[in-house]
Amino acid sequence: MTTTAERQTPQRPEMLFDEQQLLARARANDRLVVACILDEFSAQCFSPEADFVPLTPKNWEVELCASQPDLLLVESAWRGHRELWWNTIPRLDPELQGILAWCRERGVPTAFWNKEDPVHFATFLTVAAEFDSVFTTDMDCVPLYKARLGHERVHFLPFAAQPALHNPLESFERTDGTAFAGAYYRRYPERTADLDALSRALRRRGPLAIYDRNHAKQIAEYAFPEEFHDEIVGGLAPHEIGVAYKGYTYNLNLNSVKQSQSMFARRVYELMASNTLVVSNFSRGLRSMFGDLVVATDSAAEVARVLDRLERIPHGVERVRAAALRKVLSDHTYGERLAFIARVNNVATQSRVDAGVLVVADVANVTELESVREAVNRQTWKPLKVAVHANGALAAEKARDEVLGGWANAELVLLSSMDPATVQVTAEKAGCEFVSVFDPSDYYGPNYVTDATLALGWSSLPAAGKGRHFAATTQGPMLSSDTGSFTSHPTLPARASVIRLSALPSYFSAQRIDAITMEGLAIDPFNYCRGGAALPVERMADVLDLELDRGHGLDDMRRHAALATVDVDDNLGIAVSELLDGLEGRSGEIRVDTTGPLPTIISTLAPGKHRYVYSSKRLQPNVLDLARDRFVYFECAPGLDLTLTFLFMGSNGQRLGHVMVPNLINVGIDLPPGTVELCVGLRVLGPGRATVKRFIPHHHHEANSGVLTRARDLVVTNVYPSYDNLYRNGFIHTRVRAYREHGRKVEVLLPSRTSRSTFREFEDVDVAEVPIDDLSACLRSGDVDNALVHFLDPLIWQALRQQSNLKGVYVWVHGSEVQPWWRREYNFKDEDELATAKMASDARMSFWQEVFREAPDNMHFIFVSRYFAEEVFEDVGIRLPEDRFSIIHNPIDTSIFTYVPKRPEQRRRVLTIRPYASRKYANDLSVEAVRLLSDREGFSDIQFCFIGDGPLFEETLAPLRGLENVEIRRQFLTHQEIARIHKDFGVFLTPTRMDAQGVSRDEAMASGLVPVTSAVAAVPEFVDTQCGFMAEGEDAAGLAEAIWTLAHDEELFASMSRAAARRVEKQTAADVIVPKEIELFRR
Repeated sequence: MTTTAERQTPQRPEMLFDEQQLLARARANDRLVVACILDEFSAQCFSPEADFVPLTPKNWEVELCASQPDLLLVESAWRGHRELWWNTIPRLDPELQGILAWCRERGVPTAFWNKEDPVHFATFLTVAAEFDSVFTTDMDCVPLYKARLGHERVHFLPFAAQPALHNPLESFERTDGTAFAGAYYRRYPERTADLDALSRALRRRGPLAIYDRNHAKQIAEYAFPEEFHDEIVGGLAPHEIGVAYKGYTYNLNLNSVKQSQSMFARRVYELMASNTLVVSNFSRGLRSMFGDLVVATDSAAEVARVLDRLERIPHGVERVRAAALRKVLSDHTYGERLAFIARVNNVATQSRVDAGVLVVADVANVTELESVREAVNRQTWKPLKVAVHANGALAAEKARDEVLGGWANAELVLLSSMDPATVQVTAEKAGCEFVSVFDPSDYYGPNYVTDATLALGWSSLPAAGKGRHFAATTQGPMLSSDTGSFTSHPTLPARASVIRLSALPSYFSAQRIDAITMEGLAIDPFNYCRGGAALPVERMADVLDLELDRGHGLDDMRRHAALATVDVDDNLGIAVSELLDGLEGRSGEIRVDTTGPLPTIISTLAPGKHRYVYSSKRLQPNVLDLARDRFVYFECAPGLDLTLTFLFMGSNGQRLGHVMVPNLINVGIDLPPGTVELCVGLRVLGPGRATVKRFIPHHHHEANSGVLTRARDLVVTNVYPSYDNLYRNGFIHTRVRAYREHGRKVEVLLPSRTSRSTFREFEDVDVAEVPIDDLSACLRSGDVDNALVHFLDPLIWQALRQQSNLKGVYVWVHGSEVQPWWRREYNFKDEDELATAKMASDARMSFWQEVFREAPDNMHFIFVSRYFAEEVFEDVGIRLPEDRFSIIHNPIDTSIFTYVPKRPEQRRRVLTIRPYASRKYANDLSVEAVRLLSDREGFSDIQFCFIGDGPLFEETLAPLRGLENVEIRRQFLTHQEIARIHKDFGVFLTPTRMDAQGVSRDEAMASGLVPVTSAVAAVPEFVDTQCGFMAEGEDAAGLAEAIWTLAHDEELFASMSRAAARRVEKQTAADVIVPKEIELFRR
């Protein structure tokens, strides 16, 4: 890891060997014949899986007749084979229509894959309507296609990797740094901002090498800024991409589409298949699909935190890479994608069933037998069959039942001999393609067989196994210094390998299969320890896979997409017959048919040609309903490329401007000043026919596949921290992080009044802001066990009150959401504010009375203090039964807020970190306390630091400006930053007017700061005279006296500091609180 800020000059990695000699060749037998229109890269990726016949516009009929394909596959191609289909696919040109007709007449299934969804959904909708089945990279587009096309033959098909092109062979000497193989786009400011942030984090770990896709083009729009110039190594031809993919420890990926739940850059699959760790900007789909197998965030600090943590774990980066590689090779190859397309279209193909593996073991006693049985039973690969050669005591007939019983994951046969010929015959009878020898003294982890067998799927070598490996020693497993991973190894031992059955005849001369060695592919060293069978499992931590969130399985994502509800939207907006009344055709090429309930446009224009047709009638601007919002939405059925057009007309008939509204896209309109009339028209492109369905004069929300979550427990709250607002319910984030550290993964959902879901992450927590209907559907889905609710409001209540299918709904009651106006009277500046507050208070109390009366049986309430619970029952006027509520404090993360004994001089260093959003926080009392102290001799010996932000910040702190011993910082801080600042101070000034607990105070106490606070509300439940000072409410003088006392009593300060940390450790530390909460929603 680079420790200086100095940039290192990147160098192009050196090639070690030609990987083609180690790759499996495609088999010609029983291969599908697929006619296709694919862009160059998709063609390269699919072609090893079948006989692909690229069609051309001039010779397609000859090519189809000669090849007699089993299937037609067309993607959302922009250029196609040899760039002969340049921009013609979206137009559904006559050549493509002819191809589809030929297939239809002969019963050849047709499949369309839109790899450009969601951005170009509308662009390719018309062409998609002509195919038997439709596939999309964006699962949220599945219900949209079903609604528009009127059938269910729509499926989720993400990008993938092609191991023939992208594989883990270490053909380059890796540089301990990062590569970025991509482009710079000035027109995408969010993307360039992500590049700036992530590159800063990655430079600290080694050189950043940029392989510029537009290196030689000299186009300003694509030119990297000067700060990157020294890091540009050059460009790469497509066949050279392995230099970037395999030549570095990390690779940087940038997604332009970040909000899709399933679509992200295909580069990610390729990098994982290349055994390289991906560092990416945020993408909901990337995190959904791969979880912790990637680093996906827009935050440079979060990148540093995650990579630092991985580098502290033994072999952490390498083990994440191994898990990512396994997932891609198992589920995300183009072989799987083609098999799925074929299966959906009822095209017979070789079944994608995992190859059978025969495990062979020689055992002499019950202990060895049990060792092998345990090793086999823990394997994840299916199917497994086992051949046991029993010698010694186990060879007796009476031991047969002992040998045959207890094989949970495998079928068992007895083996008469361990010679390779006998093993081969046994494997052939069992229908196995591979053989794996298990030595009873070795440890075989759960993915041992899986990883080696997957490697043999793309490698041409006769075996795959462990060259570099762990071996048992008295100190535990130690990693050998053998040759590296993913390279050819001359002498792989059979006991650490999976062997092709076809390779065994070469070793028939050997007496025992477990004694042979052979050339093979050395894979990663994990999931195996030579001589480690007897080691306790806790000693195997470095050998086994990391506990990681591996993201959703492919089958789960396909199931989710398939079950998505089709949008039945009765919002017809303005009648299109009224909107387009008076629309006239033009010169016989365009006809408007108004005989049906909706107008249909029929065009005989030549492909690529367009015309405008306008209505002879004018409309008033209010038809756009711009007072509601500035967006409009236009929809027509597939079949013809139509764009709605508005001309803005002035009082003298002059044209003031125009706007184009493409099909299925929300478009914002700014009405030019002076507009008095609208002229409505349509832009018609090419031939075809389409019915105009609706015009909606506001933003229209399309249906989606619903919120896809990876957690069984969902936190539902009103707000949650973000990287640009760290104080938004930060104590909830502390709780979520603690759940994760205790093995309980949760995700966060925020109900939104908007019509579209948005996604983000914060410090590795997934956050979704979703429309209330989507929240309700998510909770009903059966994928969620518990809703953990903070700051319940009417919107959240609407989604929760009927969720009887959930195991539990747990509602934390915190303060402001439940209190009547008189509990916060200090916030109101005048009578008008007070009157408004009283009205809101009446509604709030009525709401909570309804909640307490009608709470379903699965709803349980949690209060953070006894004082607060009793106050709420008094205010609401309803007392909950004792079994319907619990008192559980907010947890304090003592792994971040750690106690370090304070130095005596820190008693004169006073810190306050507070929001400045409400008078509740009593920051004005802190200011007054400092002002009172400023009159005392020796005041300048005490240092004060005020940190925070909010609308009251400047106004509140103005009286302290100019005091030399008072530092004022207007900023938000992360928990880690706060904890570091705690180390420099000894006293925490935190008066309050209302606290149900006081999380920031407890965090400071955990760090050993002595609290100076107010004896109001619940504070006395958390602070006593042994660990802090409590002044009476509104008593600034009492606060000042406490600070002065601590500053002049070294012994008292030291005693209170220790007591403050102990109080938190015993009462509110996360290790105390979180198990109580988890136990609550486990029951």
